[in-house]
Amino acid sequence: MTVATDEAVAVNLVGTYAPPAVDPRSRRAAVVILLHDAGQNRSSFDLLVPVLHHAGLAVLAIDLRGHGESIEPAALRLRTRAAERDPKLYREMVNDVQAAYRWLAHRPRSTPPASRSWERGWAAAWRWSTRCGTSPSMVS
Repeated sequence: MTVATDEAVAVNLVGTYAPPAVDPRSRRAAVVILLHDAGQNRSSFDLLVPVLHHAGLAVLAIDLRGHGESIEPAALRLRTRAAERDPKLYREMVNDVQAAYRWLAHRPRSTPPASRSWERGWAAAWRWSTRCGTSPSMVS
């Protein structure tokens, strides 16, 4: 899956989506968004995605900006800035999570981890984690 962030200069995010492995007639499935650590990419979750998928969850693993395949547009120098641990780039990753969330909202049979408080809580957690040099690896 590829999705653009909602910014003046949109970042093209690349991810892997596994729709829920549930009966199509059943209710909507819960969603897990997997977020890798600094210097990693979505392949960090290659073994976890099928496990969560077969448990009946919709699973989305994205390459955060500057990591893996999420390096466009080239003019933003995303890969270089990620390697240099540019604080502004890491603050902007909140937009990546919001873009993934919006993309999931339009998937059939999945229920995004949806609420205003989730979005604000995640943004606050992300900002806090970038200040102390760590990053959450999974949000649900």
